[in-house]
Amino acid sequence: MRASITVDGAAVQRYLERAKGDVRVAAVRALKRTMQTIQSRAAKVIAEDVGIPQRRVRQAMHVRDARPEKLETELTITGKIPLADFGATQNRRGVRYRIGRRFAPHAFIVRLQSGHKGVFKRVGAKRPPPHGRYAGKTLRSGKPLTRQPIVELFGPSLPRVASQKQVDKITRAAQINELPKNIERELRFIARSGA
Repeated sequence: MRASITVDGAAVQRYLERAKGDVRVAAVRALKRTMQTIQSRAAKVIAEDVGIPQRRVRQAMHVRDARPEKLETELTITGKIPLADFGATQNRRGVRYRIGRRFAPHAFIVRLQSGHKGVFKRVGAKRPPPHGRYAGKTLRSGKPLTRQPIVELFGPSLPRVASQKQVDKITRAAQINELPKNIERELRFIARSGA
């Protein structure tokens, strides 16, 4: 009895090329899933540390996803948080907020037409309004109407508050624990669906 097996080299080459592409797709999916885990855990830790809703921290986070050509993903945290998110309350003298029980004298809380709630304050030198309902108006004395510009007040910037050590610790833990599991899960999924 004799048995022989022949292999078509071109067919094997095509299969290996497809498998190589499938492995890259699995790696991209696993990186994305792992980064979502890191983003979720970092948002929770930072929000607890600062004392604001996780939603605000997530809005300040930006993820650059991996691609099959570049198997790398990146999480950046940017921006400042409006002071109104720190439990701001207004009284006759100004606004009190929850970052070490601080106080902003002569500030006021306003909800804009867009729905945004903010803490604002007049700052700087007085000047005539350039446009709007009071532009070109004068007082009874004949002097031009002048007002100080209004600016919104913000809390600390998130990159300064978010300790790099905390985020690095979360990233390392996810890279060690979650990434291998996610890669294995995605490879199994591709093997089941593409076989």
